[in-house]
Amino acid sequence: MHYIDLWDRNRSLGRADVPAILSAPTSDFKYELKRVVRTGGNGVVFEAYRLRKQGGLDRRCAIKLLRRQDPARIDRFSNEARVLRELGTHERIAPYYDDGTVEIRVGQAYQVPWIAMELGGANLRDHVGKNGPLSSDTVIKVGVHLAEALAHLHGKGFIHRDIKPANLVWEDEHLGGALLIDLGIAKRQTEDVSARPLDNFTRQGEFVGPVFFSSPELIAYAEDQTHRVDHRSDIFQLGKVLWYLATGKISAGIPSKRDCPLGGRLHAFVLETLADSPDDRPSSAGVIIEHLKNINGTG
Repeated sequence: MHYIDLWDRNRSLGRADVPAILSAPTSDFKYELKRVVRTGGNGVVFEAYRLRKQGGLDRRCAIKLLRRQDPARIDRFSNEARVLRELGTHERIAPYYDDGTVEIRVGQAYQVPWIAMELGGANLRDHVGKNGPLSSDTVIKVGVHLAEALAHLHGKGFIHRDIKPANLVWEDEHLGGALLIDLGIAKRQTEDVSARPLDNFTRQGEFVGPVFFSSPELIAYAEDQTHRVDHRSDIFQLGKVLWYLATGKISAGIPSKRDCPLGGRLHAFVLETLADSPDDRPSSAGVIIEHLKNINGTG
């Protein structure tokens, strides 16, 4: 039996069964839920099988269902589905397959949204927490993969705004590569979403973006939503993430060169990405890729 605990902000709505099979009206596929693989504050992720409606197994995938039923979370979830549809496919962004809603009754009927996408492996926050920092070669490899994902995202006119270790997952169990996930607060650079629920503060004081990996402009945006945030905020966050993956430490200011596992070369690169002014950072994800390849002697 599959179930989900629904919440509205801090209020529990109760636990209810989830149908074993989900389908979207316009899709040629249906999805059979299996075991729960991840549970977070916002949602629950099931391992699932995508089945052809005419019969036969298509592929293994993930189904993410939203637990939180408040307007900000619903808006954020629907935004992720919208951005994934518009982005198209890229080998370093977890592939999107489908989305829809399922009626779940907890006293009353709720239309709970879901997204079908690539399952992937463990996220990199959990991996580092359990196993310690990544090897230097793996840090550079992951950095290139993340920059490639951002180059595609930025090329399509979007910014992610939520780059953090928990939003990178291993592509497979053999650590063959990293995939970028969670585009819930991504937006087009020209798009004003300041009046939408997904961009508003919650009662807990949460603001847009990851607190410990936020750029100065994202922090300023939390106070004044007219403050400009562009693709260079993602580059700042990329630098923060790579330093954490390489050292296991979240830098609150200027990271210490003594912690650099690459004799200062990664430290020098990270300092460029962490400049307070976006104008002083590397200008694009493409530039980041070249810098990282040169650090590792593959450029």
